[in-house]
Amino acid sequence: MPRLVAFTDKSLPHFDNYEFIELYRDRDEAGRKTTALFLNENSNCIDKSEFYAAEKDLNAWLMKRKLNL
Repeated sequence: MPRLVAFTDKSLPHFDNYEFIELYRDRDEAGRKTTALFLNENSNCIDKSEFYAAEKDLNAWLMKRKLNL
């Protein structure tokens, strides 16, 4: 968790510079915790992980999609 906190602390101050921030975090425990933290700390954040809900993360979804083309 310390790495997560350091990443969050460094990222959050920059979020106010954007109208919205789309979060494409992993759907594992660490990714969900980070997403929850960002959503609670900044109203500009939007959780986009439902987009690839059937997979563990965006990369897995993209790789599966590429193989199906």
